[in-house]
Formats: sequence, structure tokens, C-alpha cells
Amino acid sequence: MSQHEADATTDRSTFVPPAAPCPLPAARPDQDSPFGVDLGVNMTTIDRYLGRSDVAYRDARMLHDPADFSATGGESELTSVLEGFKVAPYPYLGSIRDLPVPGVYDGPRLYDLTWDDTGAIASATPRYEESLAILEDVFPRDQAVFIACGAGAYAGMARDLLAFLGWDPSRLYNVGGVWGYAGAHAIDLTYGPEGDRRVAAWRVEGVALEFDRLHPVAGR
Repeated sequence: MSQHEADATTDRSTFVPPAAPCPLPAARPDQDSPFGVDLGVNMTTIDRYLGRSDVAYRDARMLHDPADFSATGGESELTSVLEGFKVAPYPYLGSIRDLPVPGVYDGPRLYDLTWDDTGAIASATPRYEESLAILEDVFPRDQAVFIACGAGAYAGMARDLLAFLGWDPSRLYNVGGVWGYAGAHAIDLTYGPEGDRRVAAWRVEGVALEFDRLHPVAGR
């Protein structure tokens, strides 16, 4: 039987065409969300948008955060991430504002921020000569960027910083908090016995910033 004949006898009713990527909506931060979580792409819908070549997936949490998120029902340890997400901690990128937990990180970062009376960023001053180049490497301008974190705060801060520095805001998505994710694409980063669970940081790709190897901006 020729290939043409074989094709002709195939039961077309059982043919399933390859799934096309779900069209990506423009970013729409929810104005009623305290962190500006996106209305279209969030922890309820994220599974539709995973595994895309036109998206850079980033998780803005630290592997071990000094802030006590247990005070608000969260976690200070990075115990899970979503498939395809690379860890790029916001506390290493810019100043942290109004985080209602004790112990907030206040160490080296790429930018010092100030805010106006509305809470919008008023200035972003680089601490290092490499600050902008690092952001452009970690958050490529030619892709949409999905940013997750624990509850949405760090992701919102990262989105605001990138938008202030000139990234296209319609392609920046605060996809919300992994603590509320109920889908099937989470990677468990814990190991060890109950009561002594530890974080397997080697299971996730992360951004390594060696601040002592960067070049401080004069006067910073």
C-alpha cells in the first residue's frame, strides 16, 4: 500500500492535530490585587502557558529568605517551583518596600529605589556598573517575562522595576504566588524525613550574583 493510500484509509475522526500554543494575552495587572497579579495569566491559568519558547520564566524568591514569611502563612524556604522557572531573587535586584514581615533582607542589591506618595517608583539608582546588563541578561527584552514568587509581592516589585527601567509592561506578567498553586507542574525541592525536611537547591536553576566581583558605581 502506498503512503497516499494509507493516508486515504486513516480514520480522520481519530486524528488529533498538534496542540497550538495558547495565544498569549497582553499583561493586565489586577488593580484590586495588592500586588498587581495578572488577570489573564496567574496561578489559576498558568498551566496553559508553560513550556513556551517566547516566554522567560522567573521565580523572584530567595532560596533561603531571612524574612519570616511564616508570620503571614508563607514559607521562608524555597520548597517548590513551577516547571521551567529559573530563580532570580528580587531582593538581589532592588530595594524592598512595605513587606509586612520581620527580618526583611537588606543586603547587596543591584538598584536602590525610592517611591512617590502613590507608591510608584520615583527613582532606581544602580549600585553597580553591571546592574542594567545583568537585568537584561536575566529578563530578556525580546521575550514575554512571567514572574512568580510566594504570594505575589516580590513578583510585583520585580515587574515594577523592569517597567520603570524601560521594559514593555504589556509583556511583563506578575503570575502570582506559588504558595497558592494547585496544578500538576510543581517541582518539589524538599528531601529528608518528616520533621527535618531540607531544601534540595540543586534541583532548580538559579541566577548566581557575586556582588564582590561587580564594580560599584562611584559614590555608591
